[in-house]
Amino acid sequence: MIDLAFAAVDSNGQILASKVPNLSNFLKYKGTAVAPKMLLSIGGAADWQSLQNFAAISKSAALRDAFANSCLNTCKQYGLSGIDVDWEFPSSSDRANFVLLLKAVKAKLGPAGYLLTVAVGASNWWAVNSGGLDVAGVGAVVDYVKLMTYDFHANAEWDRSFGLYFNAPLDDEAGRDSIKNSLRIFSSVPSTKLILGLPLYGNAYVTSGSNSVGASYSTQWPSTGTTPSYNQICSLSSMTKVSGTYPQWTPYMYGNGLWISYEDTVSVKNKASLVNTNNLGGVMVWSLEKDDQTGACSSCPFPLMRAINNAVGRNVDCTFTISGSVTTSAPPPQEPTTTKTTTTTSSSGGGSGGGSGTIEICSSVGLFKYPADCSKYYQCAYEGYPPYIQNCQTGLYWNNAMKYCDWNCID
Repeated sequence: MIDLAFAAVDSNGQILASKVPNLSNFLKYKGTAVAPKMLLSIGGAADWQSLQNFAAISKSAALRDAFANSCLNTCKQYGLSGIDVDWEFPSSSDRANFVLLLKAVKAKLGPAGYLLTVAVGASNWWAVNSGGLDVAGVGAVVDYVKLMTYDFHANAEWDRSFGLYFNAPLDDEAGRDSIKNSLRIFSSVPSTKLILGLPLYGNAYVTSGSNSVGASYSTQWPSTGTTPSYNQICSLSSMTKVSGTYPQWTPYMYGNGLWISYEDTVSVKNKASLVNTNNLGGVMVWSLEKDDQTGACSSCPFPLMRAINNAVGRNVDCTFTISGSVTTSAPPPQEPTTTKTTTTTSSSGGGSGGGSGTIEICSSVGLFKYPADCSKYYQCAYEGYPPYIQNCQTGLYWNNAMKYCDWNCID
């Protein structure tokens, strides 16, 4: 099963599937060995407008029905296997309405043979303390509950005072958030409906000491912020790597003033083995392209995905391939520097505007430079719509040649 993330939902309950980048490429593989089941994921953490729309839609019976019909029509139009609802995150006032929304969608999709899944926050805060998630109620309606058993701690404002800790610990002696704790929280859901989430990325911190778990402050990795992909960090020779140990079973690396919690083949195998020991429905990853696609750090490509498959009982060694599979070039490992330089290169914009490189309406999907301010950039998510203005993290600057926030401003 492969989910394409993400499509937005408008205030009328309509899924904006045609605006999803890469949808046409995604659909080429439906029904093949590469992707026997293909779902479209709606929402996502970065889509604040869909978050607000979900809250409004779920309050109205008419809008719930409109959204359900849009889900059904989208599946039919694009030949999908189902819909994944990724509302991040319902508040306590949305708790009952979320279940009603899912019931409306299930009533349309179920009889037609389509799947309905949800991706949910699996920490104590999102699954319990916030009051926004009726665990048993949601679990009773959907086909699968995809547990986001990662980002328990992060280099982010909401967690800054905690200091350094692991992204997705298997267990925790102090009773803090962990994968096993999440399984306890969701014990009211039939285990075969639970899909365990694993991150194919790390959490990076800048530290005052080379290997101390203490106060941290903000850093940003090229192209992926404070969450570098496995393929960006797995071969960094300048970092000292420490294997995961009981009870967290999560490795980390440090050096050059950085401390990074990440996953390796041993850690994902240990965590994925919970599928068999707990009779779970399977494993999901966020996200496929973050693995070592070229085998730069391993004897064969996609080492993390192979380790996960082997842990759940599939024989996926280096000789295993799927005809028609797609790989893209992984970015090379990049060492951060602290020197700010500016290089001017020619570039084309992504829309129309008022001159001087401004974009008022997006004419193409992508990331584009913001005029006269290297700390910002435009994000064009949909053609014909205004762009989002995004800010690079403090101390980083827009690299328009590489299309990410970097240590150097490349104009």
